[in-house]
Amino acid sequence: MRAELAGAVGIYGGTFDPIHNAHLAAARYVRDHLQLQPVHLVVAADPPHRAPPWLNARQRLQLVRLAVADEPGLLADDCELQRPGPSYMVDTLADFHRRYPNHARVLVLGADALAGLHRWHRHEQLPRLCHLAVLRRPGEAVITSVSGFAAVDEADAPERFLQTEAGLITHLNNPLNPLSATALRQRLQAGDSIRDAVPASVQASLLQIPGRSANNPDKGFPGR
Repeated sequence: MRAELAGAVGIYGGTFDPIHNAHLAAARYVRDHLQLQPVHLVVAADPPHRAPPWLNARQRLQLVRLAVADEPGLLADDCELQRPGPSYMVDTLADFHRRYPNHARVLVLGADALAGLHRWHRHEQLPRLCHLAVLRRPGEAVITSVSGFAAVDEADAPERFLQTEAGLITHLNNPLNPLSATALRQRLQAGDSIRDAVPASVQASLLQIPGRSANNPDKGFPGR
Protein backbone atom coordinates (compact mmCIF):
# COMPACT_ATOMS: atom_id res chain seq x y z
CA MET A 1 0.00 0.00 0.00
CA ARG A 2 1.27 3.45 -0.87
CA ALA A 3 0.74 6.05 1.87
CA GLU A 4 -0.20 8.93 -0.40
CA LEU A 5 -1.36 9.02 -4.00
CA ALA A 6 -1.65 12.01 -6.28
CA GLY A 7 -5.28 11.26 -7.12
CA ALA A 8 -7.59 8.80 -8.83
CA VAL A 9 -8.33 8.48 -12.52
CA GLY A 10 -11.29 6.75 -14.14
CA ILE A 11 -11.15 4.34 -17.07
CA TYR A 12 -14.53 3.92 -18.74
CA GLY A 13 -14.13 1.68 -21.77
CA GLY A 14 -16.57 0.72 -24.48
CA THR A 15 -17.33 0.62 -28.15
CA PHE A 16 -19.53 3.74 -27.80
CA ASP A 17 -21.35 2.66 -30.94
CA PRO A 18 -22.48 5.46 -30.79
CA ILE A 19 -21.97 7.38 -27.56
CA HIS A 20 -25.20 8.65 -25.96
CA ASN A 21 -26.52 10.48 -22.92
CA ALA A 22 -26.54 7.41 -20.67
CA HIS A 23 -22.79 6.97 -21.23
CA LEU A 24 -22.23 10.61 -20.32
CA ALA A 25 -24.46 10.42 -17.24
CA ALA A 26 -22.50 7.43 -15.95
CA ALA A 27 -19.16 9.15 -16.59
CA ARG A 28 -20.30 12.31 -14.80
CA TYR A 29 -21.61 10.32 -11.85
CA VAL A 30 -18.40 8.40 -11.22
CA ARG A 31 -16.33 11.56 -11.81
CA ASP A 32 -18.22 13.45 -9.13
CA HIS A 33 -19.13 10.67 -6.70
CA LEU A 34 -15.72 8.99 -6.62
CA GLN A 35 -13.70 12.19 -7.12
CA LEU A 36 -12.02 10.96 -10.30
CA GLN A 37 -9.95 13.42 -12.31
CA PRO A 38 -10.09 12.81 -15.15
CA VAL A 39 -12.37 10.06 -16.42
CA HIS A 40 -11.03 8.63 -19.69
CA LEU A 41 -13.67 7.35 -22.11
CA VAL A 42 -11.58 4.69 -23.84
CA VAL A 43 -12.84 3.81 -27.30
CA ALA A 44 -12.42 0.12 -28.13
CA ALA A 45 -10.77 -0.40 -31.50
CA ASP A 46 -11.29 -4.12 -32.05
CA PRO A 47 -13.36 -5.68 -29.25
CA PRO A 48 -12.63 -9.42 -29.32
CA HIS A 49 -15.80 -10.48 -27.47
CA ARG A 50 -18.45 -9.21 -29.89
CA ALA A 51 -19.31 -8.63 -33.55
CA PRO A 52 -17.64 -5.71 -35.34
CA PRO A 53 -19.10 -2.35 -34.29
CA TRP A 54 -21.58 -0.49 -36.45
CA LEU A 55 -19.34 2.55 -36.82
CA ASN A 56 -15.63 2.31 -37.41
CA ALA A 57 -13.21 3.23 -34.64
CA ARG A 58 -12.31 6.68 -35.97
CA GLN A 59 -15.95 7.64 -36.33
CA ARG A 60 -16.72 6.47 -32.80
CA LEU A 61 -13.71 8.34 -31.40
CA GLN A 62 -14.76 11.54 -33.14
CA LEU A 63 -18.26 11.28 -31.69
CA VAL A 64 -16.86 10.77 -28.19
CA ARG A 65 -14.65 13.82 -28.65
CA LEU A 66 -17.68 15.86 -29.64
CA ALA A 67 -19.70 14.55 -26.70
CA VAL A 68 -17.10 15.47 -24.05
CA ALA A 69 -15.89 18.72 -25.59
CA ASP A 70 -17.75 20.79 -22.99
CA GLU A 71 -17.56 18.26 -20.14
CA PRO A 72 -14.84 19.15 -17.60
CA GLY A 73 -12.99 16.12 -16.31
CA LEU A 74 -14.10 13.82 -19.13
CA LEU A 75 -11.61 12.90 -21.87
CA ALA A 76 -11.86 10.93 -25.11
CA ASP A 77 -9.02 8.41 -25.11
CA ASP A 78 -7.66 6.70 -28.23
CA CYS A 79 -5.02 4.49 -26.58
CA GLU A 80 -6.65 1.29 -27.87
CA LEU A 81 -6.67 2.67 -31.40
CA GLN A 82 -2.91 3.13 -31.15
CA ARG A 83 -2.27 -0.57 -30.50
CA PRO A 84 -2.49 -3.32 -33.13
CA GLY A 85 -4.65 -6.37 -32.57
CA PRO A 86 -7.63 -6.93 -30.28
CA SER A 87 -8.49 -4.38 -27.60
CA TYR A 88 -7.89 -6.22 -24.33
CA MET A 89 -8.67 -4.23 -21.18
CA VAL A 90 -5.73 -5.75 -19.32
CA ASP A 91 -3.38 -4.10 -21.85
CA THR A 92 -5.22 -0.80 -21.50
CA LEU A 93 -4.91 -0.94 -17.72
CA ALA A 94 -1.20 -1.71 -17.98
CA ASP A 95 -0.91 1.37 -20.19
CA PHE A 96 -2.69 3.48 -17.58
CA HIS A 97 -0.34 2.09 -14.91
CA ARG A 98 2.54 3.53 -16.93
CA ARG A 99 0.76 6.82 -17.60
CA TYR A 100 -0.41 7.34 -14.01
CA PRO A 101 2.16 5.60 -11.80
CA ASN A 102 1.22 7.57 -8.68
CA HIS A 103 -2.57 7.41 -9.04
CA ALA A 104 -5.33 5.01 -8.17
CA ARG A 105 -6.91 3.65 -11.33
CA VAL A 106 -10.66 3.00 -11.28
CA LEU A 107 -12.21 0.84 -13.98
CA VAL A 108 -15.88 1.71 -14.48
CA LEU A 109 -18.07 -1.11 -15.74
CA GLY A 110 -21.62 -2.38 -15.65
CA ALA A 111 -22.92 -5.32 -13.65
CA ASP A 112 -23.31 -7.31 -16.89
CA ALA A 113 -19.62 -6.88 -17.66
CA LEU A 114 -18.69 -7.79 -14.10
CA ALA A 115 -20.56 -11.09 -14.40
CA GLY A 116 -18.29 -12.07 -17.27
CA LEU A 117 -15.07 -10.73 -15.78
CA HIS A 118 -13.69 -14.23 -15.25
CA ARG A 119 -13.70 -14.69 -19.04
CA TRP A 120 -11.66 -11.57 -19.76
CA HIS A 121 -8.19 -11.99 -21.21
CA ARG A 122 -5.65 -12.35 -18.35
CA HIS A 123 -8.34 -11.37 -15.86
CA GLU A 124 -6.23 -12.61 -12.95
CA GLN A 125 -3.97 -9.57 -13.43
CA LEU A 126 -6.76 -7.02 -12.96
CA PRO A 127 -6.68 -6.74 -9.13
CA ARG A 128 -3.13 -5.37 -9.22
CA LEU A 129 -3.95 -2.92 -12.01
CA CYS A 130 -7.21 -1.25 -10.98
CA HIS A 131 -10.10 -0.76 -8.61
CA LEU A 132 -13.61 -1.56 -9.88
CA ALA A 133 -16.61 0.77 -9.75
CA VAL A 134 -19.73 -1.15 -10.78
CA LEU A 135 -22.87 0.49 -12.16
CA ARG A 136 -26.02 -1.50 -12.69
CA ARG A 137 -29.15 -1.30 -14.78
CA PRO A 138 -32.55 -1.65 -13.08
CA GLY A 139 -33.19 -5.27 -12.14
CA GLU A 140 -29.58 -6.42 -12.40
CA ALA A 141 -28.22 -8.45 -9.50
CA VAL A 142 -25.35 -7.15 -7.37
CA ILE A 143 -22.33 -9.47 -7.40
CA THR A 144 -20.74 -9.10 -4.00
CA SER A 145 -17.71 -11.37 -4.36
CA VAL A 146 -15.09 -11.00 -7.10
CA SER A 147 -11.84 -12.93 -6.94
CA GLY A 148 -8.86 -10.78 -6.03
CA PHE A 149 -10.88 -7.66 -5.13
CA ALA A 150 -11.81 -6.51 -1.62
CA ALA A 151 -15.28 -4.98 -1.31
CA VAL A 152 -15.75 -1.48 0.11
CA ASP A 153 -18.96 0.43 0.81
CA GLU A 154 -19.97 3.09 -1.66
CA ALA A 155 -19.72 5.82 1.00
CA ASP A 156 -16.15 4.82 1.86
CA ALA A 157 -14.95 4.29 -1.71
CA PRO A 158 -13.66 7.82 -2.53
CA GLU A 159 -11.31 7.77 0.49
CA ARG A 160 -10.37 4.10 0.25
CA PHE A 161 -9.57 4.34 -3.46
CA LEU A 162 -6.96 6.97 -2.66
CA GLN A 163 -5.20 4.75 -0.14
CA THR A 164 -4.02 2.13 -2.63
CA GLU A 165 -3.61 1.95 -6.39
CA ALA A 166 -5.75 -1.12 -7.08
CA GLY A 167 -7.57 -4.16 -5.72
CA LEU A 168 -10.85 -2.74 -4.34
CA ILE A 169 -14.42 -2.97 -5.65
CA THR A 170 -17.50 -0.91 -4.91
CA HIS A 171 -21.06 -1.07 -6.20
CA LEU A 172 -22.73 2.25 -6.90
CA ASN A 173 -26.39 2.68 -6.06
CA ASN A 174 -27.05 5.10 -8.90
CA PRO A 175 -28.35 2.74 -11.64
CA LEU A 176 -27.44 3.05 -15.28
CA ASN A 177 -29.88 4.81 -17.56
CA PRO A 178 -31.63 2.04 -19.57
CA LEU A 179 -30.90 3.78 -22.88
CA SER A 180 -28.71 1.53 -25.04
CA ALA A 181 -26.65 2.03 -28.18
CA THR A 182 -28.66 -0.77 -29.81
CA ALA A 183 -31.92 1.13 -29.28
CA LEU A 184 -30.29 4.31 -30.53
CA ARG A 185 -29.15 2.61 -33.73
CA GLN A 186 -32.65 1.27 -34.27
CA ARG A 187 -34.07 4.76 -33.94
CA LEU A 188 -31.55 6.08 -36.42
CA GLN A 189 -32.36 3.33 -38.89
CA ALA A 190 -36.08 4.03 -38.56
CA GLY A 191 -35.56 7.74 -39.10
CA ASP A 192 -36.85 8.57 -35.61
CA SER A 193 -35.63 11.56 -33.62
CA ILE A 194 -32.60 11.04 -31.37
CA ARG A 195 -32.63 14.56 -29.93
CA ASP A 196 -33.31 13.33 -26.41
CA ALA A 197 -30.63 10.63 -26.57
CA VAL A 198 -27.40 12.37 -27.59
CA PRO A 199 -25.75 15.80 -27.36
CA ALA A 200 -26.65 18.14 -30.22
CA SER A 201 -23.13 17.97 -31.66
CA VAL A 202 -23.29 14.14 -31.78
CA GLN A 203 -26.73 14.20 -33.36
CA ALA A 204 -25.57 16.55 -36.11
CA SER A 205 -22.52 14.40 -36.84
CA LEU A 206 -24.48 11.13 -36.86
CA LEU A 207 -27.00 12.47 -39.33
CA GLN A 208 -24.20 13.49 -41.69
CA ILE A 209 -22.48 10.11 -41.86
CA PRO A 210 -22.69 8.81 -45.44
CA GLY A 211 -24.72 5.67 -45.89
CA ARG A 212 -27.37 6.29 -43.24
CA SER A 213 -30.74 5.27 -44.60
CA ALA A 214 -34.09 5.32 -42.85
CA ASN A 215 -35.64 3.25 -45.63
CA ASN A 216 -32.96 0.59 -45.79
CA PRO A 217 -31.94 -0.52 -42.27
CA ASP A 218 -29.47 -3.06 -43.67
CA LYS A 219 -27.44 -0.33 -45.32
CA GLY A 220 -26.49 1.27 -42.02
CA PHE A 221 -23.27 3.18 -41.44
CA PRO A 222 -19.79 2.43 -42.74
CA GLY A 223 -18.18 -0.20 -40.54
CA ARG A 224 -21.30 -2.22 -39.87
